[in-house]
Amino acid sequence: MNPLRPDPRGGRLPVLLVDRGRGDAEFLARRLRRSDRLEVAAVGPDALRHSPVRWPADPRTRPVAVVARVREHPTAVASVARTVHRLGAVPLVVVADGGREFILAVLEAGAEEVLDAACATGTALERAVLSAVTRRVADERGPERPARDDLTGLDLRARLDRELPRRLVRAGRDGTEVAVLYCDLDRFKLVNDTLGHGVGDVVLVEAAARLRSAVRSSDLVVRIGGDEFVVVVDGPDAGGVADGVADRIITSFTPPVDTDDHCLSIGISIGLAVATAGEDAVSVLGRADRALYRAKRRGRGRVARYDRDLEVTAAHIATSTELLRDGIDHDRLELDVREVVDREVGRVVGHVYRAGWGTSARPGDSPPAHQPLDVAVDCGMGPALFHWTAGRVAIDRDRSRLSPALMRRFVDLPASVLAASPGRALEPILSGGGDPSGLVAVIDEQHLGDSDSVRVGLLELSRAGLRVCIGNFGSVHGSLVLMERHPFDSVWVDRRSVDGLASCPVRRARLGAIAAMATALGQQVLVEAPFRAEDDRALADVGGVVVVERSVDLNRVVLPDRVGGPVDSAVDCRAPEPLATHP
Repeated sequence: MNPLRPDPRGGRLPVLLVDRGRGDAEFLARRLRRSDRLEVAAVGPDALRHSPVRWPADPRTRPVAVVARVREHPTAVASVARTVHRLGAVPLVVVADGGREFILAVLEAGAEEVLDAACATGTALERAVLSAVTRRVADERGPERPARDDLTGLDLRARLDRELPRRLVRAGRDGTEVAVLYCDLDRFKLVNDTLGHGVGDVVLVEAAARLRSAVRSSDLVVRIGGDEFVVVVDGPDAGGVADGVADRIITSFTPPVDTDDHCLSIGISIGLAVATAGEDAVSVLGRADRALYRAKRRGRGRVARYDRDLEVTAAHIATSTELLRDGIDHDRLELDVREVVDREVGRVVGHVYRAGWGTSARPGDSPPAHQPLDVAVDCGMGPALFHWTAGRVAIDRDRSRLSPALMRRFVDLPASVLAASPGRALEPILSGGGDPSGLVAVIDEQHLGDSDSVRVGLLELSRAGLRVCIGNFGSVHGSLVLMERHPFDSVWVDRRSVDGLASCPVRRARLGAIAAMATALGQQVLVEAPFRAEDDRALADVGGVVVVERSVDLNRVVLPDRVGGPVDSAVDCRAPEPLATHP
């Protein structure tokens, strides 16, 4: 049988599975083997290299969809875009092995449906194929999709798909520019999860109104789904005009959103990209989306403009992901151990454990710019990296010769571990009958959500006898509510929060508020020594007030580059006392 003409049996719909020789077709067929609605056949990539693909004339034997498994790689998104172009009217369904950014990029490249490989069960994959087919048939036979969103009154994705290519063609003809602003509300999911979709709808309506007020009458504003919006700016010097539009949008979201019962501070992050000569709509949207991802990583509530460095960074992240997977599987990472030094008594009172690249980089290559923990968080490998780190910390147990009250082992805890079973992930550390009270699990504030799974996971760690610390506190917003809501034993204040402390009374007041809250909750505050001497003296003054009058142990710690490395003589702290466990 011709692989491009699968013979449907029993009225089932013919679907092609792309086999690149790495077991992809077998992987997909195994998930669809029980489907009573789809008839699958495998084809090699060469069968789809014609542009366009020569499909059978008989619609009864023409495949209704093509399914492919795609792994994250610097050229993978471009390959998907070429495949979509060749398939024509036949939709492409992709099972993606990669992080969130990669999955979004594949979707933007034209795939009709994209599934995360980790969630691609048989039922989910069958549903995705049928959804893609139904949507494509509706596009070809049914009426045009609604032009506007019923909730916000903004144009929908269908308008963007029609209008952006037209504006790009017109800009190329007239010698003008087109800029795309990819906008995403900050922490909107938290509003929906905690206050309900009714309040979320109010926020979306207000967000749409603020977007309309910040753009020009000629600009296109589109809601492309959920809390994501796209603004298209065109005309002479559209790149410069877009900068001003983006600034007005950011400013418009400064006032809080008032609902019937709540006053909500909702920010917005923006990725900006200016179309290059001859660039298509999918490409410029993808670049704006990658710029948005940069804005989110830099702390939200800001504009990030696409540049070539961002593309290089994306390629480095893809390479780093492969190195991390290989380093974990073949034990090529190394455990980076750094000392926490008590300046007053002049001795080591703890160690910070982090995974380093070790021998995972290829000979002659420099290690990746991003640390393994950052890469693991981005690509969904947090639990695997944490399990590896936990095993090495257990081996390094003899380093902590002092009692747990004086010696602590700080281990970074990716937020994704909390959603699973943190107790199981910590088993390598807890096995052997050792005292877990000296172990401190550190979860970074920027990765700390507000879901029930996070709180349950933290409680599980606390009940197991571990101490839990919120790390880099102040790097995102430094909300005191987080200190009260979760069972933390300690708070590690971000060093940037005390930079400029001597000249900023607001920062001194904020640090005092953190210490006061910690006193009430029985928590301990750790502050890294400032870079400048005047800030160091100001911190000593704040610490004196807090320690004496508030009975808070405001520690100041330094982390040398390596164990046995030089100790900063400017660091001063008192030996940490046992911490009270917050219920």
